[in-house]
Amino acid sequence: MHRGLEAVPVARNVSKRTRRGRPCHVFMSAKAGRLISMESYEEYKRAVLLELDPRVVCFSEQPWTMEVNSGEIRPTRDAFKPVTADMRFYTPDFTVRLAGGRILIVEVKKALPSDERSEKYTLVKCRCQENGFEFLMLEGAHLSAALLRNCEYLVRTSAEYLKKTLPEMLERLLELSQQRTRWTYTDLAQLAPHGGFGVFIGIAYGIFQADLQRDLLSGQGVITPALGELTHLQLGFV
Repeated sequence: MHRGLEAVPVARNVSKRTRRGRPCHVFMSAKAGRLISMESYEEYKRAVLLELDPRVVCFSEQPWTMEVNSGEIRPTRDAFKPVTADMRFYTPDFTVRLAGGRILIVEVKKALPSDERSEKYTLVKCRCQENGFEFLMLEGAHLSAALLRNCEYLVRTSAEYLKKTLPEMLERLLELSQQRTRWTYTDLAQLAPHGGFGVFIGIAYGIFQADLQRDLLSGQGVITPALGELTHLQLGFV
């Protein structure tokens, strides 16, 4: 478990992987309301994108376990004991609730599975639909380092220590957005409160927008006024 933090009920506690010398990625999520644990870097990258996506209300990791043949869902695999040889189990990487009320079951892979494993996921998809969920399998290998770095900065803009001065910062950023229609990261950082980090605050709160696939810190891309729109943050399912 994570030292100093209370246990959070999940179907699979992937933080135990560290006891066997295997990696465990952790992420403090405002949407989950807690520290979440992931067993792969691909899952961590997806969690960062889900955190930013304005369509996502909340999400959680390793939420339950399904016996695939029957479609029955229980809190953990242990809840199915005694287990028989013909039983097959599936635990989602994430459940995601969208603003419209839809619930997505998300499986994250670096690349699509082989034909042998895809048969299982086809059945999982059918079982999820029977339970009122939508099933998505998302690849992560194509998510660039520039995208992840931009998004990690954007996630930090929700830090608690910023909230006291946030209204003043947003007012200043709004003034800057009305002065020009196109900015480079460097030019805007020279005038923004908190410098370059202030640029990311403006992007996170819909004052500015940019192509987050571009390496903004290296001067790539153009930053323009967003006029309150947050569509540039709809990255959870790319």
